[in-house]
Amino acid sequence: QRPPDGEYHHGQRRVDAHWQKANPFTGDFDGSGYTISKLTCKDASAEYVGLVGYADKATIQNVTVQDSAFNGNNYIGAVCGYIKGGTIKNCHAVGTTIGDSDRDDSQYWGGIAGFAGTNTTVQRCFNSGAVTGRYARFGGIVGQISGARVQDCGNTGAVSEFTSSSGSQYGGIVGLAESDSTIQNCYNANKN
Repeated sequence: QRPPDGEYHHGQRRVDAHWQKANPFTGDFDGSGYTISKLTCKDASAEYVGLVGYADKATIQNVTVQDSAFNGNNYIGAVCGYIKGGTIKNCHAVGTTIGDSDRDDSQYWGGIAGFAGTNTTVQRCFNSGAVTGRYARFGGIVGQISGARVQDCGNTGAVSEFTSSSGSQYGGIVGLAESDSTIQNCYNANKN
C-alpha cells in the first residue's frame, strides 16, 4: 500500500518513526521502492537521527531518502543513525546532506548510516549527497563500522571537513573500519 503523499519534517509535521536507543526499531521496513523526501533535523544536539534513528536486529530495505537535510550530534545517517545486528539493503540517499555545523564533539555521520555495529550488513546502497564534519568519523556510506560489512555500495557525494583538523577520520565509503569489519566491491567517485 502506498504511503500518503506530503512533506514530512522532523519537529513539524512529525513522523513518529524516529526510534531511539531506549525504544529501538526491531522490525522489517520495506519501502517497496518508494522515495521519502524533505526530511529535516536542525537540532545540533540531536542523537540517533535518520529515517530510523536506532535499529537493533532490524531490516531496512528498498527506500530512497531524497532532498533531505540532517544535522545533529552523534549517529546521523539518512536511512539509519545507528544499527546493530541488522541489514540495510538497496537504500539510497539522493540530494541529501548530512552535517550542517562545525561542532567539535560530533561523531558517526554517514550518507546511509552513522554507525553499523556487530553482525550488520549494508548492501547495494548508494549516496549522492554531501557529508561534512569536523573532528568526527564520517563517510559517504557509513561513518563507522565495527564488526560489520559494507558490500556493493557506491558514493558520488562530497565527503569533506568543515575545516582542516587532525581529529577527523573520514572516507568516501567509510570513515573508520574496525574490529573484523569488511568493505567489499564498493566505489567512490567523490573527488574531495
